[in-house]
Amino acid sequence: MHDHVQSAERFTRALGLNQQPVAIYYSDELPSEAHTFEPDAGWACIVNLFVKAAQGQACAADKHTSGCGGAMRQLGFDNSVREHFYEFLSCGVPGKVEGERYIRTPEIAERFIREQYWRPAPARWCVFMPWPQVPADITPEIVVLFERPDVISGLVVQADYTREAVDTTVVRFTSGCGSVVMVPLSEAESDDPHAVLGMTDISARKFFGQELLSYAVPWDLLLRMEADLGESFLIQEPWLTVRQRGENK
Repeated sequence: MHDHVQSAERFTRALGLNQQPVAIYYSDELPSEAHTFEPDAGWACIVNLFVKAAQGQACAADKHTSGCGGAMRQLGFDNSVREHFYEFLSCGVPGKVEGERYIRTPEIAERFIREQYWRPAPARWCVFMPWPQVPADITPEIVVLFERPDVISGLVVQADYTREAVDTTVVRFTSGCGSVVMVPLSEAESDDPHAVLGMTDISARKFFGQELLSYAVPWDLLLRMEADLGESFLIQEPWLTVRQRGENK
């Protein structure tokens, strides 16, 4: 049992959060208050659900309500690769597929996808719950903070302080939903997990606040960071000035 309300309040006070941290976990039961996309209703970007969750609305997705094939993959519901996907990530196919040109060649894109970590979803629903709303008997796999650069800076330094390292935060090339779910899940399986800085996907940025990035923390690392909140730079200048200048904006 964990007091998620108290933990969320500690991070909010120490870091001056403007949005709700979002806890991610899997469940066979859809929370009664959770918002989802309509089943098989056509394309939608799941980043919209992340935004709603950070604003206080519980959300969830399953294989029928993920919004797109990319989210299906990054949430663990389908590991298949659609036709011309490697060309879509790279140079395209004239007359068939416009390339995003995020990767130089289809061959490099294929190698990247082949080597990318993937885990099948352990339950029907991937739930994006405002952290204070998580029931005490549920342990999230990841908590994600969608915040302004000042807060992200504080999280990066705090994570290094806790882990006693200088490389605790990683950035990976992936989709927006991959940086929030699948890449952090890969870190959560490690004995020495890293946090993941994300939402650098250019295609997803238009659904997301231009002043925000994501910072996804595996649960075990998050608990260690929480234990250190009252001991690090967060209790003194210059952090206190940085923290105050962006509150409630």
